[in-house]
Amino acid sequence: MTIEHSGKLDSLLKLDKWITIQDYKGWDPFDGLNSRLFKNLKNPYIRMLLIQINKYSIINLRPALLIETSKDPKGIFLIIQAYSMLYDITRNEEYKDKIRKLLPIFESNSLRDIYKFDCWASHYFQHVGIDKSELEPNSPDIIGTCQAIIALVKSYSLLKENTLKEIAISATHLLFESFLDRSEDGYFFKYTLSEENKIVLNASAQALEAISQILTIYTNENFIEDSEKVVSMLINEQRTDGSWIYSKYSNGKERIQLDFHQGYMIDGLLAIQPFMRMKDDKNLILCIEKGIDFYEKKLFRKDGSSYYRYPSFYPIDIHNQAQGIITFSKLGKLNHKYLEFAEKITDWTILNMQDPEGYFYYQKHRFFTNNIPYMRWNQAWMMLALSTLMEESEKLKRI
Repeated sequence: MTIEHSGKLDSLLKLDKWITIQDYKGWDPFDGLNSRLFKNLKNPYIRMLLIQINKYSIINLRPALLIETSKDPKGIFLIIQAYSMLYDITRNEEYKDKIRKLLPIFESNSLRDIYKFDCWASHYFQHVGIDKSELEPNSPDIIGTCQAIIALVKSYSLLKENTLKEIAISATHLLFESFLDRSEDGYFFKYTLSEENKIVLNASAQALEAISQILTIYTNENFIEDSEKVVSMLINEQRTDGSWIYSKYSNGKERIQLDFHQGYMIDGLLAIQPFMRMKDDKNLILCIEKGIDFYEKKLFRKDGSSYYRYPSFYPIDIHNQAQGIITFSKLGKLNHKYLEFAEKITDWTILNMQDPEGYFYYQKHRFFTNNIPYMRWNQAWMMLALSTLMEESEKLKRI
């Protein structure tokens, strides 16, 4: 079933209404350690277990575990980006007002007092990864910081408040001064400042996307020169089938996770390409083309549903759906068929994963659906996805 443009807009407006009613607060798949019952847990394995139980349970255990809803910084940054796009499309002043309401999070959550530059943690809760890596609310990570930079630049472009520009530039300087690892084996951006013996490839791709945004308002040749070296690293790390591994370790181990992170890789390279002196480099163009081919043919079915982690199909995850919409919408400027595929992914997602109240479900399994309405993972990413589709569609109409 094909949903008309007006139907997609209705879907977006219903989602925004639901998010606004919740005052942007919600649970997160990874908020298990935010329980008031387990604040003093020290064992990393028990901490990981608690997170995973909460993440995979189809019953929302959070009320029983005294885990409260909250505003996730990265989720807010994504929603601000969506509002900026919606203003560009509609010129409705309401979206500027919504952005202004959310702007205080940039300063209230900035860790500038500790790190001398503006930077942010992605989340309001502690997290322990499967490799025992940790994220803390008082430690910046590159993903949250990059999404903040993108949101700041978009907000500045609308509101022309110089403070927003200054904060974005400050954060970008931290990327190059502290997150960038200038290794002899290649330049890459670290996921966290304390990270050692590990390279998360999509961290570099997301940094490149943020840098591409800052370069629209602030010229810095050193940023471009270093970014080109990061691009070269990502080209070299691409596998022959067009995919990228998730991470690699100094002991030779690799983590292979073929999901929405492939979309991040494409988005980052595509965004930074116009600013590169090597933008017409055949290796870069081929790298992007191979990445697109793998992403389209291996991670999605023709009906618009996505693989969870290729080659595993189920569960169909809303984050994979959202990223597909974002990436293929952006690729529409290269070939209209990609925008058409973004439309197909959108249709499938609305028909199969949106609740009548407006929010989107977490995961669709073969025989049941996990309908927990996580704010960042589900709603913020779908806000950004639907807004990106609308914006890219409007851009192509103007050509």
